Amino acid sequence: RADASLMNLYGLQDIGETIYKFGSDEQKDEFLPQFSNGSATGAMALTEPDAGSDLQAVNLKAYQDENGNWKLSGVKRFITNGSGNILLVLARSEAGTLDGRGLSMFVCYGDDTVVIRRIENKLGIHGSPTCEMQFNDTPCQLVGKRKLGLIKYVMDLMNGARLGVSAQAMGISQAAYEEALSYAKAREQFGKTIIEIPAVKNLLIDMRTTLETNRSLLYTTSRSVDMRDKLIERIENLKSEGKSAKEEMKLQKEYNRIAALLTPMCKLILTESANKITYDSLQIHGGTGYMKEFNVERLARDARITNIYEGTSQLQVVAAIGGVVNDLYAEKFDEYESKTYQGQLADLVKHLKSIRKIFMESLDFVQEKNDKVFKDAASKDLVEMYSYLITGYLLVDEVEKDNKKLHVARRYILRSLAACKQNSESIKLNLYSDLQQMEEIIEIKK
Repeated sequence: RADASLMNLYGLQDIGETIYKFGSDEQKDEFLPQFSNGSATGAMALTEPDAGSDLQAVNLKAYQDENGNWKLSGVKRFITNGSGNILLVLARSEAGTLDGRGLSMFVCYGDDTVVIRRIENKLGIHGSPTCEMQFNDTPCQLVGKRKLGLIKYVMDLMNGARLGVSAQAMGISQAAYEEALSYAKAREQFGKTIIEIPAVKNLLIDMRTTLETNRSLLYTTSRSVDMRDKLIERIENLKSEGKSAKEEMKLQKEYNRIAALLTPMCKLILTESANKITYDSLQIHGGTGYMKEFNVERLARDARITNIYEGTSQLQVVAAIGGVVNDLYAEKFDEYESKTYQGQLADLVKHLKSIRKIFMESLDFVQEKNDKVFKDAASKDLVEMYSYLITGYLLVDEVEKDNKKLHVARRYILRSLAACKQNSESIKLNLYSDLQQMEEIIEIKK
């Protein structure tokens, strides 16, 4: 269970979604059945030695030979499952360009012209080869239109990939929690099982609370992406039939904005949580957890990549901050606050109102400073604060349907209130105003 490597091998068949959306009918007929029947695995070959997070710097060359056939020449690095059968490759098709507008998307087979120069010796996901690859005049096919490889197709591909990694992190977290719970019930120290020790209880409760909360965020994010995609299909069908799609276009625009916020937020929260949960699981195991005989050490190693690949946590903050600053969920929060709640649920909503107030004060503080460097540094705090509100109200919805979730909601919302106050203090105390003094702090010598 929770084999992150196996998930990578077959999860990368999701490149078929990109071919389905943007490829020609001939490409769909050629490649998609191979994914559907399980005869082929895939890889998305995007990054290079000098183009990691900054994909605009991709330099692998795509050119047409004398017969007009496309070929690829160059090197890709850190390609998960690079030995896959079908490769989706980002390459520079426009000679003389230096930015993302010169990049196009191509599909090719991992044939003899593709050489695996090296398999990386990694910390985790050992069952999934991470490759450095050399393309030697590799025959390929253009997917979609030229110049849209990065600015359209990769952006769409990343949304699916980030959601996939979020689910991967969720699975690793669940497995780590179950390992910790099982061990805590069995391990005896001081004449009792360690699950009876308050410090261990606290860790397990936090882990379970985080799991429940993150699963809600993952499902909500997935639904928003599905709704956006289905509305796009619906709009295209209506237009082809000569019918009005005005209402669908309005709704699709709204879901597009929501998905653009939730997708990076989901990856940020779930992958950072996976690292924390596996850390705590190993801690509950003590020295035993450090040994390879137990699964938890593998889970801890595998979790570490989740907040790095398909966009680091820092890049997820950059992607999410726009929706946060624009208070995209304002109407939804207003709707929650206008409702009447009873008993303990009313108290929890009161705490969420406090979180919202603290968030708005912090946001106003950042915007009034009118300092881009400070805003960039404070963005992570703002995104985290907004996530407390979104997931907190998701739990409120769940408690209304199932009161058994009340204790989970209470733990999460109170934890969030405490964390929100800390986020706010970091901002209001001008903690990030010392970025200009970096050289003095870390003793850089010119």
